[in-house]
Amino acid sequence: MLHIHFSGDELLTVITGQLTSTLIAPNNTVYTHDLMAGDNVVYPRGWLHLQYNPTCTQTYALVAFNARSVGTVNIPSNMANAGNEYLRAAYGRRFPDPVGLWVTNAACAKACAAAGRRLA
Repeated sequence: MLHIHFSGDELLTVITGQLTSTLIAPNNTVYTHDLMAGDNVVYPRGWLHLQYNPTCTQTYALVAFNARSVGTVNIPSNMANAGNEYLRAAYGRRFPDPVGLWVTNAACAKACAAAGRRLA
């Protein structure tokens, strides 16, 4: 899920499996990298970022922060919880009502189902 930390940097290290990491810089430059076991990435405080597993293989990662309270804001859930009246007032337009926050690649979902894995 797309999120941001206002009070601390995040270090993510992939232990097993694979993750795709996307980082959005303050100037809106987007960086996307595939991370394999042993790879790590630092998400600087105040930069939007997300990670997802592009495979049906279980992935484990270690996450560490340089602050006790990192001030996480999850963008999709906060947008959905704001409500349409607030969004219309703030952005001058109506947004569609959210029907789900997780989007799954159909081919991956089919492959995971064939492998007997449930998608959360």
